[in-house]
Amino acid sequence: MTVSPRTGIARLVYLLALLTVSPALADSLGAVGSLPSSGSLATQAAPTGPVASRLVTLHGLRGSEYWISRDALVHDLALSREELIALTDHGDWRVRETAAMVFGWRTDPELFEAIHSALPVQARSGRQDFRDEAFSRADSRAAVVERLLHAADAPSVRAGVALHLVGKGEGWGRLAVHILAEEGSAEVRVALLWMLRHASEEPAMDGAHLGMLDGDAVVRAQACRTAGFHDAGAVLVPELLRALDDDDGQVRGDAARSLGWLRAEDAADALVPGLSDPVADVRLHTLRAISRLDPSGTSLVPWLISLVDDPDSRVARLARRLSEK
Repeated sequence: MTVSPRTGIARLVYLLALLTVSPALADSLGAVGSLPSSGSLATQAAPTGPVASRLVTLHGLRGSEYWISRDALVHDLALSREELIALTDHGDWRVRETAAMVFGWRTDPELFEAIHSALPVQARSGRQDFRDEAFSRADSRAAVVERLLHAADAPSVRAGVALHLVGKGEGWGRLAVHILAEEGSAEVRVALLWMLRHASEEPAMDGAHLGMLDGDAVVRAQACRTAGFHDAGAVLVPELLRALDDDDGQVRGDAARSLGWLRAEDAADALVPGLSDPVADVRLHTLRAISRLDPSGTSLVPWLISLVDDPDSRVARLARRLSEK
């Protein structure tokens, strides 16, 4: 199984690996350069100037250090409105988003206070949700990002906050990938990957690819589901094929299911071993996937004889239905 890339040398190796995943991920890791689609190194605007550097430092702070430093910037008379507005279009996402937070506290502190004071409610799905009107405002992105990154909420609450980034401003999907790349909570990473199903092609696929490299199996499984759900998921078929060999059964099952959703015809042979997987969900999703790829059922004939007596009733029921065709 993949080693969790959260500390020490493993973290360094993980970060280096991320630079090969996406043209835009170097930015999210604070690098000076980013890799464009051609694969060559391109120059990216580094945080230049004292204010940009302060904003990058502020982004990395947590707890009371963050709040004190943020308030200092909010009340810094030497930092003009015009300069803050210009910084919200900076090349470094940390500068952009943090500048928007400082600007927001100057211009609409009531919105930020409403976002930070809102209490979650538990949805039927079990997730923490926010139904305060402030979260539905189109201009609430900076406040939502600040609560997600800097408030002392439990991971389940932060996951609920993250879901409110969907559709918030231009490039919300790319922002989600940036946050995903440095997020420490697996629960929040799962929420970010779930919402990326609704993002445009490039950030959605970058995020799913990044998620498949994660050290947590639950995150890898969600990344597989995100790839299968998205219209552009076919670009990640090679990664989904590799996920069929994951140490975790949930990941293997979700990879098989997504390959079926994507009608990945080249996956038929690679899916076959999943029909005898020790995990029932893997057998079930594999059987469904192959039946989608081969509606005639010809390739399943040798397996249906044993699968109709599978110890899992769902697998046996589906095998009987397919054998009757």
